[in-house]
Amino acid sequence: MRCQADCGCAPPEELPAFVKALASRCDGYPLVALIEAENSPDNSLVSIIAALGFCGILLQPKKVEQTILSQIKVENIGNFMAKARASNLQAGVLGMIEAPDIPRLLPYSPDWLGFIVKHPVKSGQFGDSATNSLVRALLPVDSEQDHIVENSGLGTDRIIVEDFILPIEIGAYKREYGHKQKVRFNVKADVERLSSNPEDMRHIFSYDLILDGIKNLVSLGHVELVETLAERIAALILAYPRVQRVIVRVDKLELGPTAVGVEIERHKTKI
Repeated sequence: MRCQADCGCAPPEELPAFVKALASRCDGYPLVALIEAENSPDNSLVSIIAALGFCGILLQPKKVEQTILSQIKVENIGNFMAKARASNLQAGVLGMIEAPDIPRLLPYSPDWLGFIVKHPVKSGQFGDSATNSLVRALLPVDSEQDHIVENSGLGTDRIIVEDFILPIEIGAYKREYGHKQKVRFNVKADVERLSSNPEDMRHIFSYDLILDGIKNLVSLGHVELVETLAERIAALILAYPRVQRVIVRVDKLELGPTAVGVEIERHKTKI
């Protein structure tokens, strides 16, 4: 059974009455709010929605004809998910999603991934049978799925990210607080192979996971030491079951020499 309701806009002071009327029409069914956003969602709305009795919240970009990640930064989606869960809400996204987007969204454990289907359906779009099969394969059935790689016997591939430069807040000196400086990241990750003949996203470890992880970590605020940031990046990448070894180099680029920084190498801890 589904409950359909007319939705509209209301000023903040009228929202409680609006939600009460909506709940009465849905006869006890859980309510899920939908928020439209562009680039950065308004996280302040999450606590308001939780207080009004909703059980969940969906994030949708304003331009539904464009992909979600072309409009909203993945780290902003992650922050939105964390805020929702801190308010005891389920959370998800709704919109145009491409197959390579799925591994980038899954680390944030969305409760829902809503796909918008274009008509007529074209090859490579969600709704096309081949693309639907690929999308289904990218969504894990359970948390144990990744463990199948342990005895693959195919060795490892090395995923490389070179000269990824971001302006971030970093440094132990007082003069380094309150402004950003350029920092360069180089990462090499040895990843268990799933196939001797990789053909699609199911068979590879996306470098986007490394880029997104770095951007998410630096978005958390000021870090005093490059060593601290390097360790956090290494730990984040090694948390993926397929990653066996990682080399992380973090360089500050604005202190006189061409670069000053640290390079660390970390291995998967065998249990």
